[in-house]
Amino acid sequence: MKQILGFGLPISATLLILLFSVKTEKIGIKITESNFLNHQLNYQLALLLLALSCMIFTVLVAPESKQLLQIGKINAGTSGIKWLGIKDNSNWLKEGISLSIVITLVTGVFLFFSFKSHFSSLSPLKDVILWILLIAVFNAFSEEIIYRFTIVGNLGSSFSIRQIALISGLIFGLSHMFGTPSGIIGLTLSGILGFVLTLSLKETNGLFWAWTIHFLQDVLIIGTLYLKNS
Repeated sequence: MKQILGFGLPISATLLILLFSVKTEKIGIKITESNFLNHQLNYQLALLLLALSCMIFTVLVAPESKQLLQIGKINAGTSGIKWLGIKDNSNWLKEGISLSIVITLVTGVFLFFSFKSHFSSLSPLKDVILWILLIAVFNAFSEEIIYRFTIVGNLGSSFSIRQIALISGLIFGLSHMFGTPSGIIGLTLSGILGFVLTLSLKETNGLFWAWTIHFLQDVLIIGTLYLKNS
């Protein structure tokens, strides 16, 4: 049952996300004058409900997974990721800070060159930055529950940590083929990110680094999409 949920919940959630990403206007929440932000707020509400459903199913079937729903030991040791330059005698406090900076810089550079014409003025952001931060908070949380907690919580006793990280990375990457960035680039970058965040969740026994790194990327992406649509 755990294995079925470990694969089935995130895959089913991905299909539902693709469906309601264009249907959430029917929720009808209109808080700002921006159609883009209203759409995002409606989408985040639906995504949060979906994430909470995945969380409940996982906790019911795999009660031991509840221990992952905490900050965790943010300075826990790492098993190393050689191809990312992370040594196996390092720790997540050091590597988490480094990854937060490096991954965010890479995301920022990619977004700048992909949407360069929309960065002529950043002034539109000053009035909506709190909305962007709020949306990023919930998007990062919901996606970490769906693509990290659900997978690790259900598959943790059946697969090795690297196998689980590969599974999470693959599903997370595929789910972002139509996101920002999209296509093969989106799949690759999101897949690598998903792999790293899964290791952080499992090795620190908590969501802190996975959510933090994810949140930083979402702030940049949502801010860029706002500029594009404003």
